[in-house]
Amino acid sequence: MESQAPLSRRRFPACRLPEGNDERGLVEKFKEISMSEMGRLWRDESGSTAVEYSLILAFIAMAVIGGVSLFGKALKEMFNSAGSKFPNG
Repeated sequence: MESQAPLSRRRFPACRLPEGNDERGLVEKFKEISMSEMGRLWRDESGSTAVEYSLILAFIAMAVIGGVSLFGKALKEMFNSAGSKFPNG
């Protein structure tokens, strides 16, 4: 019966220890894999459109809130004045 590789080696075959179980080799391999994954994530642009639309929506909402707070009282007085010119009921 063949002996099976440890579970960690079966799950992550790219992270096999070099001959002699040298842990420094494992660290170097981890750095190599980590850097390649970081580069892949850095180049990945999926989801960036949603973020851009969210930022645009946030800026529009801030502009609306700012406009209402600046001109709200004047608009209220203008509509009340216009409404008072109509006969009731």
